[in-house]
Amino acid sequence: GGSDGVGGVIPGKEGEDLPPTPTTSSPSKPVRMSLQEVARNLELPEALVRKRLSFWAAKGVLKEVSAGVYEVQESLSSGDVASTVLDEEGFDSPSRTGRGGDVGGSAELESCKACVLGMLNNHKTLSLSRIHNFLQMIMTDPAYTMSEPELGKFLQKLCSTGCLDFDGQYFSLQQKQAPM
Repeated sequence: GGSDGVGGVIPGKEGEDLPPTPTTSSPSKPVRMSLQEVARNLELPEALVRKRLSFWAAKGVLKEVSAGVYEVQESLSSGDVASTVLDEEGFDSPSRTGRGGDVGGSAELESCKACVLGMLNNHKTLSLSRIHNFLQMIMTDPAYTMSEPELGKFLQKLCSTGCLDFDGQYFSLQQKQAPM
């Protein structure tokens, strides 16, 4: 398993190949990556990656240690954690708790669809868990709030509307039939 062409950036389910991730030999030394490394690993445009990294830097999760080089902040004070969680809760709408059984808001669904189509344009096939992991990392405005089962239902809708194909394990862009 694990041969879905992701290029090894997202840890998969047990049994899948584990991707290379930036590690350090000493647990006290934080992980550092350049904007270019992150963009290359995620196979996303630098402009999009810069926006996402800036978001997490503003939240205190990352720190820009030099121009375009980010470091993971290993710990936050409990006050920082609380304010980050509160900021996230009110990030895109005041009525987040009134969702009921509805999957995300329309802005979230449109952004999610665009991200999924872009991912599948770069990677021929992706599993549900890989798509879910990607969306958790890259969708911040609007915030990605779906569970993996909710995402699965949404992707199945995209299959039924002719956007995607699903072979039982992997999603892919629907192949247009060539005219005869």
